[in-house]
Amino acid sequence: MCSAKWRPILGTGVALALATGLACPWMRTAIGAESKGQLSLGDSDFTIAAWVRTETRGVVLSLSSQEGVWYDTGKAFCIRNGRVTAELCNVGIWAGKTPVNDGKWHRIAWVYAHGERTLRLYVDGRLDGQATATALPDTEGHIIRIGAAAPNITPPNHFVGELDEVSIHDRALSPEEETAGTGSGTIARPDEPALM
Repeated sequence: MCSAKWRPILGTGVALALATGLACPWMRTAIGAESKGQLSLGDSDFTIAAWVRTETRGVVLSLSSQEGVWYDTGKAFCIRNGRVTAELCNVGIWAGKTPVNDGKWHRIAWVYAHGERTLRLYVDGRLDGQATATALPDTEGHIIRIGAAAPNITPPNHFVGELDEVSIHDRALSPEEETAGTGSGTIARPDEPALM
């Protein structure tokens, strides 16, 4: 049984609500078409951002094998132990400091500057963690999933909570751009009416 549903949000539309024991076939396939060279999370700059509301954990977005194992070049943007986490398989795992598993909406972002080899994590427009890291080139055939990763990634795999406005940028957003996306700037929190 699929336990994902679109849930109305005050004044702004809907958010994807995901529950424990997620078993949606489309979560493993349809949301994750191959990028075929159009998107790279390994040898260029990128930013992944989303609004999340959870009281627990899970994968927000991943790039990994379509079937079976979590390969050497997989990438995952997660909530682990209540904190925003970036995972570069066979390179490292980096976590922020601010708990986001409080049942409130938070804007989170993972910004990667390939040339500088800099990984930055943001929570609600504030820098929450930074590290030097070299992402490995993507593996052909990997797919992007929202709310899940490859079936055998170390748990937690599926996101439990609500996701809204998940975005991937083909550049590293500047700190000023990321700060502007927190609700005090250009993007309203999902539970607040949007400003026109």
